[in-house]
Amino acid sequence: MSSLITFTFPKSRIKAFQELLNRAESFTLSGCDPFTIEIESATEILENWADFMVVATVVPKIKGARAWFMGEDVLPFTSDFFYKIQDSLYYCYQNGYNETSFQSAYCDSDWGCKLLTDTTRFHTDNIWAMARHWYRYGRFEESVWKVDKTAIAHALLTEAKNKRLAVCPIFNLAQVKEYVETLPDEILIDERWTVLTRTELTRDGFKEIPFGIVPSDIRVHDEPLGPIDWGAKSEEEINEFLDKWLKLRDL
Repeated sequence: MSSLITFTFPKSRIKAFQELLNRAESFTLSGCDPFTIEIESATEILENWADFMVVATVVPKIKGARAWFMGEDVLPFTSDFFYKIQDSLYYCYQNGYNETSFQSAYCDSDWGCKLLTDTTRFHTDNIWAMARHWYRYGRFEESVWKVDKTAIAHALLTEAKNKRLAVCPIFNLAQVKEYVETLPDEILIDERWTVLTRTELTRDGFKEIPFGIVPSDIRVHDEPLGPIDWGAKSEEEINEFLDKWLKLRDL
């Protein structure tokens, strides 16, 4: 079985190099120019957190250093790798989940993980949340919006990978996929929805091509915002508006 995290690095003249080697003794240290540090589990990281913090922030400063997470090359390999592990494993799992008396409810969120925030599943009163709502992944077919569950799952799995959420002992990738499957396969476009279009050059000349949907009636704190001229807005402006203001509603 491959290690959870592997670091390799050559000898270096950086000031913290000897401390790095001393801290690395808490894990499996082998080789000499290059050196290799292997960490087998999240438990090993948590039991030696101070040492891991030094290792994971010093190694990226060494020219030629590399890292692997669950067998995959960490690219780019910077100190940002440590901060993602810290967010998921130390802050959220260790200082959050392990410290609460309500562990069964701690991870309750859109997709079963508090850190999966780039795509919104449920309605929210947080109108300032920068989120991409799940029903924006799809395609328009006549009067029906076909929901692209594959694209939704891909977006979630990409976010999980980028944030290194798999380091968390209770993160469940299969459960995320199950949540996606609970979404509807299609949405009937009626008066509750507005179809967003953009002008594109086709074989038959310029045409308005559908690329998304939004609720026709957008409310903030139960107050309507009033009519919105979507046709006068660019796709970028629409996306910015949705990210900041769109409040989801029952389908």
